[in-house]
Amino acid sequence: MAVYRRSWCDPLTIINLCRDSVPNYLDELSRFHPGWPSFYLLFSPFNQLKNIKLEIVFVVLLAILFTLLRYRLHRQSKKWMVDWRVYPHYSHKLPECIWKLGYYGLAWAFSVYVHFFTNVNTFHDPLSMWEGWKKDSLVADAPTCEFNILIIYGTQTAFYVHSIYATLFMDQWRSDSWVMFIHHFIAIILLVLSYMDNYTLAGAQLLLLQDSSDAALEITKLCVYLKRREDGRYYRWLDKTANGVLYSFALMWVVFRLWLYTTKLMYGAIYGGTILGPRDSLAFPTLGILLLSILILNLFWFNFIVRMVVRVWRTGEEPEDNREYDTPSEQKKRR
Repeated sequence: MAVYRRSWCDPLTIINLCRDSVPNYLDELSRFHPGWPSFYLLFSPFNQLKNIKLEIVFVVLLAILFTLLRYRLHRQSKKWMVDWRVYPHYSHKLPECIWKLGYYGLAWAFSVYVHFFTNVNTFHDPLSMWEGWKKDSLVADAPTCEFNILIIYGTQTAFYVHSIYATLFMDQWRSDSWVMFIHHFIAIILLVLSYMDNYTLAGAQLLLLQDSSDAALEITKLCVYLKRREDGRYYRWLDKTANGVLYSFALMWVVFRLWLYTTKLMYGAIYGGTILGPRDSLAFPTLGILLLSILILNLFWFNFIVRMVVRVWRTGEEPEDNREYDTPSEQKKRR
């Protein structure tokens, strides 16, 4: 079967390509595993967890460290709120915002460095994530995972482990908190499975695209929290910045989490994997389903973004996270 190789691929073409490549891949997978599909074989990749015990211990310890650092930052943020005369209403929101802005900003900056300033070329050539693989052998011919990719995987997996705890016990509860909890759980499974079978270049590209807009959202919130102070001061430039970054955030979501997610990641990971990847990986079908699940979640959250942008554009009101229960617009609905 000829390989359709491009720097990106439009969604309709991807569907047409996968219409041929996916059934062919599943037929070959059945040749390696005659009992497939079955409940046992579907979960059998998790048997490999015993082979990464040290990595699991490292990730758990790093997640604990993230949690301790966040508690420390929370205490420090309380002092900043007093010095900056921030309204007590934001006493819980501001520390969360500062923490997420710091993490997502650093994580995405490092991902940009790895994908654009090292020899990792998967953003420009999505199918290159399968270079070094041989179709008929998963273990013996898996390419070596680069150190920079290992850093991304270790820190990001630890952050999502921390985030499961944080969603339940530290973050402000929102209308989509349970959806966020499910997202973190999916992310951990995807990262662990892709690490065990060394589909790490696909996973690293996923994180590059997913983290792209998170820092912009936190900047918008931070500007809203700081533009008015208890002593009567008002910073108009923070108000203008909040609106500008909000529109940039919405645009980045469309470009990175919807368009590039589909035209580069789904093209490279699903089509590329079924054409160029190994044929004996039981984890690959599960990973494909998880990638589709994250795309669905991105579309779900885009609904909130569109509503927020439209409201700000039409009314001139300040940007607010319309997932929260204590925002002015939410309070108006309750009245």
